[in-house]
Amino acid sequence: MARTRIAILCFVVGASAASAQAAAPLEPGMRVRVTVRPSAVQIARFASLTSTELLLTARDSTRVIPLATIERLEASQGRSPGVLAGVVGALVFSGIGGVVACTANRDSYGVFCAGQDDTKIVIGAVLGGLVGGTLGAVLFRRDRWVVVDLTRLRSPDF
Repeated sequence: MARTRIAILCFVVGASAASAQAAAPLEPGMRVRVTVRPSAVQIARFASLTSTELLLTARDSTRVIPLATIERLEASQGRSPGVLAGVVGALVFSGIGGVVACTANRDSYGVFCAGQDDTKIVIGAVLGGLVGGTLGAVLFRRDRWVVVDLTRLRSPDF
């Protein structure tokens, strides 16, 4: 049983790595990250490709980059949620939600946070954690970059 799970896991990881290596061809409007000599990184939208130049667009301007100067070219495969930012947001906002709920949790004696029923504190912390986790994950999304094979790019049949 354990060997079957390991085999399935290896297959899934291998298949996803293979699909990441075989990146889709560049399409107009696709976000690309270009590293040119001497180690300058540019992020822009792909416009077109000639046999000697890569044309990019950014903020209503066109950039022409000679293919001979490109050290690395990566294409964005979309944006994924920021997991770390989501976790940090959940932790911070659950604390804030707990504190806000604590101030609203007065018992009949006027005592904060040590009332007869602490359900409000738990609900406040859970709701705060959900809101903070969602905000962190959505606001701090990350691009998934796939390397484009430069030898294919420089070949005349691309």
